[in-house]
Amino acid sequence: MGRLSRRGAGAFLAGITLLLALPGQAQDREERLWCAVEPPAHESMPGLGATSVGPPAAPMCHPDDPLLHLATPLPSEASAREAWRAVRAGGWLELSVVEAAAPELADVFALLRAERQLAEGDADGARERVRVARASPDATVTMNARAGEALALLALDHRRALTTARGFLDQYPEHRRRRAIELAMAGYQERKGRRGDALQRYRQLVVYAPATPEAAEARRRIEAIAAGHRVRGLLPIERVQRADELLSWGPLPEARESLAALREERLPAPLTAQARLLDARLFRFEGRFPEAAAAYAAAKQTGVEVGEPAERELREKRSTDVARAAVAREREAARRRLRQVRRGRRLDRVAGAHLLQLIEIAAGADLREELDAILAAAAEKSLPPRVRLDAALRAFGAGDDARILALLEGVELRPGSLGREGRYFQGVALARLERHAQAADAFGDVLTASTGDWYAMLARQRLAESCRQQELPPA
Repeated sequence: MGRLSRRGAGAFLAGITLLLALPGQAQDREERLWCAVEPPAHESMPGLGATSVGPPAAPMCHPDDPLLHLATPLPSEASAREAWRAVRAGGWLELSVVEAAAPELADVFALLRAERQLAEGDADGARERVRVARASPDATVTMNARAGEALALLALDHRRALTTARGFLDQYPEHRRRRAIELAMAGYQERKGRRGDALQRYRQLVVYAPATPEAAEARRRIEAIAAGHRVRGLLPIERVQRADELLSWGPLPEARESLAALREERLPAPLTAQARLLDARLFRFEGRFPEAAAAYAAAKQTGVEVGEPAERELREKRSTDVARAAVAREREAARRRLRQVRRGRRLDRVAGAHLLQLIEIAAGADLREELDAILAAAAEKSLPPRVRLDAALRAFGAGDDARILALLEGVELRPGSLGREGRYFQGVALARLERHAQAADAFGDVLTASTGDWYAMLARQRLAESCRQQELPPA
């Protein structure tokens, strides 16, 4: 005789209890099943004169209970879900055996059989079973039986099918079979020739439950109808809503595709704002903080306020956090690149071309401390004037202006345009250091050297500004 392990029995009963969500009242009715799969083992004090006493039978168990004599044991490692699938497939434990052993659970097993019959397309048989289940003393079994009744009536094209289904969904809008019932309602309407109503229900499944099997079937039905009739596609607002649902519930690859398609569309401002905020959510989840910050900024630029004040406040905080994270990530990546270029060498041993690369990396990530150290090393090296000028231009606005000025020293002495450029940018650095008199001299030297090129025009504008800073008339 096969012995039923406690774990295997627990898996079976947990499968029924969890999937049908039976409350405590039904648990009392399961006591015989528990004792049948394995009577509780315990010890008792032997009586006077007794040599040994075995564990007594549990009071609710009987030696002739059919469940004690099942020939096929439960798999000891079966999970509740595996046990449920096995029961529905009619595998190692036949419902008829359990029904014979526990007639007080007839309503539960009627519901199990009804669900199996619905899956097999036997709507008539399922309808008969749910009638038994609807008489259950357990409210949860009754609720699930009503769901089965609605599905059976819809499959049978019964005249009360839609009324029954609507009444059930109005009372239990979050029931686990809701999507299945909505799909069945759409199929019923399609078979009755109410194509517009059916398409509307199919679209709702595609938009609001895109990751479900029911949505996949709804898409197939829409495509089948479109093969012979004119069918509109999803509206922009529906595509945005569908992307929102996919981002919330998955699958994520499909959410990415939907959002990528929305980026290519010209949407009204409110929908653009919503789509960009969905982009920001996706990028934030994926750790792509620069893209998330840009998406938040794009949503803000639409001028449309999305959501309640509390939600907008939270979004603003997330936008700030994402921007900070983006900067931090960029700086850390820049530091890694700096180490890669230096290869462990001291800055005074780094070649001029590599110094230019280091300056560009540090300035781009606003690494002020690292940039100033690089500029100081570059100023001490004997670099060609053109390299010194290029290094200074890359550092402007990010590095220390005094170090940039030191780097430019001597460039103004070169003949031709290189000298004029060097002198002009010396003037810019001097002006940024608020040494306006020296800056005016530098800009005047540029004008003296040439009055017709681009730098002469810029120097004239800068000279006027330097004179205003000194309260002097322009030259």
